[in-house]
Amino acid sequence: MDDKRVTKRGCLYGVGVGPGDPELLTLKALRILNSCSVIAHPGKTHDAGVALDCVRPVVQEFHKKTILSCEVPMTKEATVLDAAYETNVSLICERLDAGEDVAFLNLGDPTIYGSYMTIHKMVEDRGYEAYIVPGVPSFCAAAAALEDALCLRGEELHVIPASYDVANALELSGTKVFNGRSWNGRERTNFGSSWDVQSWVFPNAKTQGLEAAKDRQGLSTPS
Repeated sequence: MDDKRVTKRGCLYGVGVGPGDPELLTLKALRILNSCSVIAHPGKTHDAGVALDCVRPVVQEFHKKTILSCEVPMTKEATVLDAAYETNVSLICERLDAGEDVAFLNLGDPTIYGSYMTIHKMVEDRGYEAYIVPGVPSFCAAAAALEDALCLRGEELHVIPASYDVANALELSGTKVFNGRSWNGRERTNFGSSWDVQSWVFPNAKTQGLEAAKDRQGLSTPS
């Protein structure tokens, strides 16, 4: 009788790493990152990326981790994105087939316009186990720094993709969060020295709170 050993497949974890401050990582995120032998991130190069830099100082024996660069192009062209996702999923599944657990880093929370969610679905469709570890959204961190509520009582909260047409969204009532890497095509400055903020917060369509926070946190108001 042949002694055939079957390697148990690894698991994929989409880990929300928050707005860029290592202190805002959840305990669960840190536990998963410490336990996984492979860390995948959407950076262009093997050892550089905002999400990767966020976890580098706090993950145990980071230097022993295998790092996978899984770049997701910043484009709306479906064919380009589909090709990139197929390549990235194949890279990840190779590691899972080898029995290694993979943590895929996602700034903020994976379920809020996260590139991980497409990978999550594709990996599950191939028959692998995949899980989601939530993180602190950048707009929640921004509101905390502003010392203001995003919404209270019956007020509405709208999260809007800033890289798309936002004209109709401006007419919505309540607080508007414009989520993305640019606003009206302009790059934003970092929200403090260690944050990579991806959201503009407009309480009740006004920006008065942003000016008050600019001096305190180094945030530029869009114009």
